[in-house]
Amino acid sequence: MYLNHDNLRSIVTGLLLMSSMTACNSIQAQETAPPAAKLPSSDGSGGLLYQGRLQTYYLHTPKSYQSNHPMPLVLVFHGSRSSGRAIANATRFDELADQKGFIVVYPDGINGRWNQVRHYSSSQIDRNNASFISALIEHLQQIRNIDRQRIYATGFSSGAILTQTLACNLSDRIAAFASVAGTLPVNVAPSCKPQTPVSLLMINGKGDESVPYPGGKVDDVREVLSVPKTAEIWQQHNGCALNAKKVEPLANTVSNHSTKVEISRYSGCHGGAEVMLISVEGMGHSWPGGASENAKQDQSIRSGMNASQTIWDFFQRHALP
Repeated sequence: MYLNHDNLRSIVTGLLLMSSMTACNSIQAQETAPPAAKLPSSDGSGGLLYQGRLQTYYLHTPKSYQSNHPMPLVLVFHGSRSSGRAIANATRFDELADQKGFIVVYPDGINGRWNQVRHYSSSQIDRNNASFISALIEHLQQIRNIDRQRIYATGFSSGAILTQTLACNLSDRIAAFASVAGTLPVNVAPSCKPQTPVSLLMINGKGDESVPYPGGKVDDVREVLSVPKTAEIWQQHNGCALNAKKVEPLANTVSNHSTKVEISRYSGCHGGAEVMLISVEGMGHSWPGGASENAKQDQSIRSGMNASQTIWDFFQRHALP
């Protein structure tokens, strides 16, 4: 159910009181929801109870939204120790949603993380995350008229890793996926068997030190595959043609500098699926065309790319049958 301002404040207050007895069951919502009547034409924070815990999100609904007309939905996942609001500011998807006509939601991880539960195995975390996202989609379908054939997921860093695992588990509900600065976890790959072909776009910087392009450790919990190996796994799953079209340079329209951008597009996939990899030479851990958490690594402006626009262009080509 949707939680209005009073209900959300009451639940949060109760949870904070419970924290005096057991800290592991407490969670504090940083933002409260405006009255539900205002949401169809404005931004707002909301939440839902999932497995006894309040999980919050930031929702943007374009002013063009009409309750009798279904709109696509884009889920955007933040990186580690971040929030839905932060990734909204970084990606500027709100502006694009207003221009193109889709709803966008930015879920909050628990304490800013998607894999924070240390006493659970990574596979348990992946299943729980997928279950939560599925519940969130159902929740949003109750308060918005969402086009069920056009639900999409994207994320940055650990949110990109989450997006990759969701492609393994929710391909029957989400029409296309896009990961920025993330790849497939090593422990997930052997059991990743989606029910349907998966359309997936990857955007990765070859100078990324946080999620290394050649693969490796990303924190004390996760090890990820290399970017090329991840693209190969999705290409094989979809039965795509082995030959990929590669475009070496991307014209720079921002500065006098130029950055080599290599695009690999796998076609001939089952069910009209598509696998696309964009590799940016020298780019670090950043969202091209958006804000970077590390300005020293950020070469996204030099690439002339706008990741959010590129992702939406990719999403528009795909829908569930």
